[in-house]
Amino acid sequence: MRHPIFLFFILFLSVVNSNAQEAVRKIPERVANESSIRELMSRSGPAGIVFLRDKDIEQKYNWNAKSLLLIDVLEGVIKTEPQYRLENNNGVYNLLPADKYPVLLDTVVSELELTNASVWQARDQLIALPELQQSATSLGYENYILPRIIMESRLGGVNHFSIKFKEKTIREILNEIVKFEGKAVWSFQEYSENGNKLFDLYFIHS
Repeated sequence: MRHPIFLFFILFLSVVNSNAQEAVRKIPERVANESSIRELMSRSGPAGIVFLRDKDIEQKYNWNAKSLLLIDVLEGVIKTEPQYRLENNNGVYNLLPADKYPVLLDTVVSELELTNASVWQARDQLIALPELQQSATSLGYENYILPRIIMESRLGGVNHFSIKFKEKTIREILNEIVKFEGKAVWSFQEYSENGNKLFDLYFIHS
């Protein structure tokens, strides 16, 4: 059995390493100066975003960031668009609605095992989970069982990973997936079409 001091030292090194990585996560100057929320987030991985329902994700903004550090640019986002709030989940930044958070993402998954999976394969397995399907139905969504176009062939160099989850929410799982993959950004967007309530759950790559 490992000594508690040894375990504390390992945890300390992990925190130091995480902080060191955070200190060098930067956004390209062009993107920090003027970009859409979708373009900015595509350069922010590993991260996650819930797009605001009534906002154009391709609208260009000057984020007025005080530096090119990721945290400074994201803080510029919530100053520019106060309808967003920012959370740091163990180094995975989540840009979320300040209100009307999609409760589907709080659905608890009893167990999920991903083996040598890409983010898109992980997404397919998430969408197929009975817990997510039941939750989506109860919340009035119509499209959770429809097939989606897999973009993997366009991404090139997509990382694969193996990980097992127990009693985690959908958002916790998504955060762990992008952290393991290393560069992806998960995104969730709710919209209406022909009177139906729909959602997209997909990934943006840096």
